[in-house]
Amino acid sequence: GGLFTSSQNALNNNNNRKSNGSTHGNNNNDKNSSINQKEKPSVLSSVEKYSPKKLGDRWWKITDLPHKCYSPGMAAYGMKLYVVGGVGLQKETSISGGSAQIRKLVLSKVQIYDTTKNQWTVSNITEQLARLSCAVRENKIYLLANNQKLVQKYDMETNELMQFSKLPRIRNYPD
Repeated sequence: GGLFTSSQNALNNNNNRKSNGSTHGNNNNDKNSSINQKEKPSVLSSVEKYSPKKLGDRWWKITDLPHKCYSPGMAAYGMKLYVVGGVGLQKETSISGGSAQIRKLVLSKVQIYDTTKNQWTVSNITEQLARLSCAVRENKIYLLANNQKLVQKYDMETNELMQFSKLPRIRNYPD
């Protein structure tokens, strides 16, 4: 059991507190510099779990995530952690041997960490998903992506993704 976190995100959260809310380490005298710089997302690569007091009151690093990403949906159910979709970064080199380019790739994967076996498995899904909100009910994860007008559900037993419901249109609200 225990709780999970990304050690990269925890590190960034600590840095943000030390720098008065700016991810660039600027102080309040330099108000415009944080506005002009684009913030880079934190890529989730390592995951930690927390063991409560009766199990040592400490954080443990678990095996690295198979596919590093940012903006995934996350849910825990039945001694497993589910990391759904996200945006991965892929390094591409040009044929002429020029400098490498980093390309964003929205993942169509569910990465599943089994706490009892301390190992990850990866399941492919039919859609690329990122920037998700998740809720769990029984053996289903309900997913809402910020760029879609529907709710999807992922069946944790069959590893299938399916449409659950379309979001209703809000009257007098421009799309």
